[in-house]
Amino acid sequence: MKKYFICLANSKKFRERCVAGIEVTKNNTGSFSIVEKGNRPKWIRPVTEYVHGAVPENIAGEMHLLDVYKIKITEECPEGYQSENVKFKRNSLKRISRISHKSTNLDVLIETSRDTIFTNRGKAVPKEKIKDVSYSLVLIKAVNPEVYQNNEFGKN
Repeated sequence: MKKYFICLANSKKFRERCVAGIEVTKNNTGSFSIVEKGNRPKWIRPVTEYVHGAVPENIAGEMHLLDVYKIKITEECPEGYQSENVKFKRNSLKRISRISHKSTNLDVLIETSRDTIFTNRGKAVPKEKIKDVSYSLVLIKAVNPEVYQNNEFGKN
């Protein structure tokens, strides 16, 4: 099945790539609408048979954040909390548009309905809690972030 997504992640993963984005639909006017799962944006993470699902560099290396891509999904393949995983036909990934980085465009992609990220307020999800998490991707907006340096144990 053909789907569209806004690329919001493209990072190195075992010399290959990890790509993900929020699914959108294309309207008759050519504009895009966000697909929701519940009351939250629906994420897509294209994966392959490579180690940990990495996408080959020659396919994803030139993908850019905020570009809209068309992709042919061959199978949804959630794995634990990585419910967003989908296998795809490799030659189907095509850039079709780009969204502006204006805050009005980005703000509609943010999740505002969660009190915590990954059910936790700390910096890691405890092993016994990971089974309760049904997602691995979320876009947040940091409002008035603060940066601090911790010199504990001689480390910065």
